[in-house]
Amino acid sequence: LFKQNSLHSFNRTSLTEIRGIGTSSGRSVVPFKDKGLIIYFHGSNKERTGFYMTDSVSSKRLSNPIQDYIDGIASANYDNIVAWREGNIYRAFVGDISNTARSISITNGILELDLDSNIWSPGKINDVIKCATLYRESNVENTYVGNDSAQVHLTPSGNSDDGGSVPWYMETK
Repeated sequence: LFKQNSLHSFNRTSLTEIRGIGTSSGRSVVPFKDKGLIIYFHGSNKERTGFYMTDSVSSKRLSNPIQDYIDGIASANYDNIVAWREGNIYRAFVGDISNTARSISITNGILELDLDSNIWSPGKINDVIKCATLYRESNVENTYVGNDSAQVHLTPSGNSDDGGSVPWYMETK
């Protein structure tokens, strides 16, 4: 059970508090049952705002490597962050990201974590994502996202982003 400032697990008979912080956006909570993890977003003050992971015992912040992007998320968007799972990738729509001190400006920003490589990647999408859900169809689990125009899209699917080019870039060391 996720609250703003606390987490609890329930095993049908008792409620146990989990060490850590809760979520400001229920739509950011995504379970990775095969890994025994749940990833979610918490937005409050600068020291606590970020993405967290819980294993039902404790939670820890995962997003330190992309803190400059997190700092660019408007606090008005903290309640509206929507996340979903694509295989072992956690994707979160965070709205516009603007951090002028770090020269970061992304419209309709996406932050994603690849759980296999433990690498965060920023990106953008052509839509304002309002919700996401998993739907099992013929024993196949599909992810759908809904946008602010009341359209629903299967993701990942195709080679465009709602008809637009899929932007990408690569950074080398």
